[in-house]
Amino acid sequence: MKQVEGRIGPERYVTTLSTRDLEWTADEPVDLGGTNAGPTPIEQLLGALGGCILVTITLYTDRKKWPLESAKVVVRAETDKTSKLLGFEYELTLEGDLSDEQRQRIHAISHKCPVHQVLESGAKVVSVGAGH
Repeated sequence: MKQVEGRIGPERYVTTLSTRDLEWTADEPVDLGGTNAGPTPIEQLLGALGGCILVTITLYTDRKKWPLESAKVVVRAETDKTSKLLGFEYELTLEGDLSDEQRQRIHAISHKCPVHQVLESGAKVVSVGAGH
């Protein structure tokens, strides 16, 4: 099972997250009471989706030995008027001497990244243990 730990300290909203030997920060913008010390949790979710898409297509094109020189993804969250998250969209830009067929296949493969699959499946989130 994969695991990330998080803890919040004396500065409201500044959250330290860690996994393996890595550590990073989540926070809220100043106008929402944070200190802007890091991306918001939703921005990190968008980054997780974008990063996963890019790694997935790179693994695929490397295995196929296709000439993907670089790729860029822009991920957006769709929200309603109350900021409730409704869904995601992304735009993928590919650079390299790729055929139209290769480009179409890379776009299809981008839908197979694990984060994309989890978000589409509507995976449930369960709280375990008692809060102390």
